[in-house]
Amino acid sequence: MADARQSKDTPVEELLSGLSGVSPRDPQAAAAGRARFLAQAQELAPAVSGPGDQRHRGRNINLFERIKIDMHPKLKYSVLATLAILAVIAMVMANNVTTVSAQQVLERAAAAQLSATGGQGIRHERIQVYENPGALPGEDAGKTSIYDNYTDLASGQYRYITQDADGNILSIGASDGDFTYFYFAKDAVPGGSLTIARAPVAADEGEKRLVTVPAEQNRAVFDQFNNNPRVSLEDKITRADGRQAYVLVNPSFQTQKLADGQEETIPTGITRMTFDAETYQLLESQIAVRKDGQDVVIYTAQTLVDELLPEDSPVAWDLSDLANVTFVDEPPADTTDDVSFETLSEEQLAGRAEAYVLSELPEGFTQEIVAAANQPADQPYTFEVNYHGSRDAFFGMQAIGQLDAGFVETNFYDSSYKTASGLVLYFSPSDGGSTGGASAILAAPSGNSFLLISSLPREQVQELAETLIPLQ
Repeated sequence: MADARQSKDTPVEELLSGLSGVSPRDPQAAAAGRARFLAQAQELAPAVSGPGDQRHRGRNINLFERIKIDMHPKLKYSVLATLAILAVIAMVMANNVTTVSAQQVLERAAAAQLSATGGQGIRHERIQVYENPGALPGEDAGKTSIYDNYTDLASGQYRYITQDADGNILSIGASDGDFTYFYFAKDAVPGGSLTIARAPVAADEGEKRLVTVPAEQNRAVFDQFNNNPRVSLEDKITRADGRQAYVLVNPSFQTQKLADGQEETIPTGITRMTFDAETYQLLESQIAVRKDGQDVVIYTAQTLVDELLPEDSPVAWDLSDLANVTFVDEPPADTTDDVSFETLSEEQLAGRAEAYVLSELPEGFTQEIVAAANQPADQPYTFEVNYHGSRDAFFGMQAIGQLDAGFVETNFYDSSYKTASGLVLYFSPSDGGSTGGASAILAAPSGNSFLLISSLPREQVQELAETLIPLQ
């Protein structure tokens, strides 16, 4: 199989390259790249493993494996999921504010967001986040964190510090152009200094950061959400601080076909997005899930500060302003791609992992099963089952194992579909809805999950999901 590094000239390769170049311990950059991937998932899927194209297979698997790794431990998941959802939802909402209709709100908010992230200067954001992934009842069920982020829009240098409600530092990440810095509270020594690891920035990593300026990421997400038919204007309100604001909502439902062929739709939650009625700045986003007949909030992000500072503003990108800190040098990341991949038969895959395939091959489609060779026996087996049709039609599943509580609800909240066999598709809000492709988590009754990406409309994806059967 050809090396995944050979091609550098396609938009898909550029996007995957940007993701591959991010250290798994750099949550802010990793989350931004992951959000960008989800926003363009239906465009990426056909090109990643297109008919006759062997170039991207390795990188595709490595990408999803990296997503899977980033979900554990729970602290790392919490940081990544929060930043990812901020990157996705904040842009959605910035696309959704209007004086008359949801579409107008989206357009005006998108313009305001792009204006705020373009040009020169340093973007400073302070965001208060509440997380309750288990959907537990009560005001004190979840936890609150404060994210203080700085990004130099010209150079790509960044710095963020995350603290809990009591002011304890949970994580730190930064890049001054020469080094990347990272710290997680789980690595701390009680009563000791903060031990911050730093690693040299790869020669081409700085160039990639310039490509991933927030304005470019936002534009990709705005394109996906601009015509989302599920988003509507709920109300115009007066907030406690006196500001007028628009509230947009995106209700989610689980749809299931009944024995008589009719469809049953059950409410599963709602996402709310609040924008300043004058500036169209995103003020707050909230995700709730339906539990025992009530909507339980599992995530809230409230913008405390959103400002553009002069480009010469003093910011210690190297974290030299922090007290009681010890820096530990780490070697440069090994970017050598020495993983080989193999094509499997259904019989071979059935003997290695839980997997699902289409019971019948759709006309004009071909099936391909690929996996990394010589995977560790003590780790969940990673593989892809891909179907390619004419005109770049694509339907693919990537095994990602069991996910942490709340991950699906917080990231794939744009309605769901349950098949007769008990498989559930949780759709991402970053796909094209009923007309332009789909990205979703496919959850099996066993608890295992698969990242599903397709260039096909949701309705067709649901029809294909009804025909999925477990390999025996």
